[in-house]
Amino acid sequence: MIAWALINVTTALLVAAILVFKLAAYYDTFNWGERIGMTGMAAMCVLRVGPILGREALPGPTPFDDWSVAALHISMLIFFSSRLYRIVRHWRRNDQAKREATAYLASRGKL
Repeated sequence: MIAWALINVTTALLVAAILVFKLAAYYDTFNWGERIGMTGMAAMCVLRVGPILGREALPGPTPFDDWSVAALHISMLIFFSSRLYRIVRHWRRNDQAKREATAYLASRGKL
């Protein structure tokens, strides 16, 4: 049981460290929703350490057990929906650029 708790804590802290590094190093490459989602995910990963270690020492549930997991899932939803929005916007811009290029080449007699 303690080995799994240590693995869970280490994994949670590594995920938080990776998210913080990505936010610090590549801040300008993310949109606002992705930044909010990544910040929330990093914070909730750190907040999950207490309940994980508390299960080993305390017999009952802690206040963090329910809402930290819910907040982590909400942060993940924000991040992935913002990422999906970016991907869809990119597809639409590519389609628009193809249409404009085709129209331009057709007007010049190249097609």
